[in-house]
Amino acid sequence: MEFTASDLQIIRTEPAPCLVNLEVIVPADKAQMAYKQISRKYAQKARVPGFRAGKIPAHILAKRYGQNILAETTDTLFKSAYDTALQAEKIRQATSMKKEDLELESYQVGQDFSFKLRLEVEPEFELPEYVGVNVSSNEVQVGEDEVSTVIDNLREQRAMHSKVERASQRGDMLKLSYKSTAPAELLENDKVKYFLQAENTWLLLQEPELLPGTITILDGVKAEEQKEAELTFPQDHYSEELRGKTFTYTFDIHEVQGRTLPELDEQFCKSLGVADSEELKKRVEETLNRGKQQEEDQKATGQILDALVAGQDFALPPTLMQATTQRLLDLFKQRAENRKLEQEELNAKLAAYEAEAEQQAARSLRLELILNHIAQKEELAPSDDEFTRAIANHARENQKTVQEMFKEMEKSGQLEQVYRQLIRYKTLEFLLAKANRHIIKADNPA
Repeated sequence: MEFTASDLQIIRTEPAPCLVNLEVIVPADKAQMAYKQISRKYAQKARVPGFRAGKIPAHILAKRYGQNILAETTDTLFKSAYDTALQAEKIRQATSMKKEDLELESYQVGQDFSFKLRLEVEPEFELPEYVGVNVSSNEVQVGEDEVSTVIDNLREQRAMHSKVERASQRGDMLKLSYKSTAPAELLENDKVKYFLQAENTWLLLQEPELLPGTITILDGVKAEEQKEAELTFPQDHYSEELRGKTFTYTFDIHEVQGRTLPELDEQFCKSLGVADSEELKKRVEETLNRGKQQEEDQKATGQILDALVAGQDFALPPTLMQATTQRLLDLFKQRAENRKLEQEELNAKLAAYEAEAEQQAARSLRLELILNHIAQKEELAPSDDEFTRAIANHARENQKTVQEMFKEMEKSGQLEQVYRQLIRYKTLEFLLAKANRHIIKADNPA
């Protein structure tokens, strides 16, 4: 059964910002119509010995199915009146209604049907000016030295090592054995023993170091030499058992292999999917340019967001505010715990962060509301193709078919999340395109 706003009596109060109380009353005659409609449905479908379908006397139907009819009438009246009331009052719920926020009694035949609601709603606010926001960006330029650095790194990644008859130097690879003065409990610990002793293994003299300080310590050694040195593991070493520990190491050098970089020739270029060095330089320059432009776009977008939220202090739904703040606190706590802080220090940092977390939560929620309103006003939404491509990207990352990914995301509720992310991306793209962007010229042309 469907109602119009004129069918209902709606009493609205607002006890606090973003809080709305509704009392919704369905007059007895309207409620009775729903009750009779549902009763007729039961009468047509019910099976009672001695009576044909649809010919069951009302008192027998009521005796057998009365409670079911009342329950279904209550459910039907509530759902229809609830939807109509929210639409009539133009309510945009900020959070899902909780069970304790609903006062609802079962429908009684011949009486008005009513219920009361407590809802958290989105705040009403005036959108800030969002077209033509003033932002500044640096002119994007790519220098020849930057292109050369990238190409040199590509050559480094494809470097070959071969045996040499000379002293070692940075970038070489050593075949060696080593042992340390670590205690037996560490030497027998499978998680860390490779850091403490090994036979006939290979060690690269480059960052990141497997053993701290070996780039310097083993610089200049030759095959068949032995080197002794103290090594201290840093306090932030990923193996907790070794943090801050110092041991004496003995290194026996078996072989030195020097690194040879490939020539910047046709063979090297083709291995990277380009015809020659000129095309490689062009591709690298384009990639660097694109990356720099994206970085400047991100900075400009940040300026736009700062401008949109500046001076905004409209009220926020309390439950949403509390949940967002708590998520930030939980994330901060997790990061702090990963640093292995003492409980007292952890508690102190959490207490100090609480006010900042509230500010961050408020800024985040206000921005989200502002961006959502802009998207609605400008009718910004992803096309079917854009949405499908997003699902396809997730499918590729998870090594699944698009159909499998769609079903999985639909079941978990991720589809709506992806859709919202696409709307946000299109809104930010729109704002950046509409911004008044001042380009700061580079002092030193590349």
